[in-house]
Amino acid sequence: MRRVNLLFLFNFLLLGVIGCIDGQQDVLPDIEINETCFSGDVVKRAKNQKGTIYYDSIEQRFAVYVTIPGTYDSQDVGFICDKLDTLKKDNLSIVFTGTYYPYLEDRQAPVAGQEYYFLDIQKFKVLEKQ
Repeated sequence: MRRVNLLFLFNFLLLGVIGCIDGQQDVLPDIEINETCFSGDVVKRAKNQKGTIYYDSIEQRFAVYVTIPGTYDSQDVGFICDKLDTLKKDNLSIVFTGTYYPYLEDRQAPVAGQEYYFLDIQKFKVLEKQ
């Protein structure tokens, strides 16, 4: 019994050391709004699309999450580059019209079924909570 406890403790400590070896955190890119967010070809457009705004703690920015109709787990995640402070509220439902642009090439969504984009919102309406 004591041998099992020592083995467990050793493995736990070993995993802790391995996980902290490089001691560095991922550094998120510093995004210039006009140069990076809306550069490249338009990927798609949205008109009167319903979405919900959440803060993405990994990318450290607000995004509009839109569920793809006909699916149960697919979402478009449009990161807001505009300086629209009225939209930077967690769990805010909106209807918007906007343009999706490619997201950073080296960044991928950590959840299967999500696609990352930059989103240029041309107009929006905040939906009342029900």
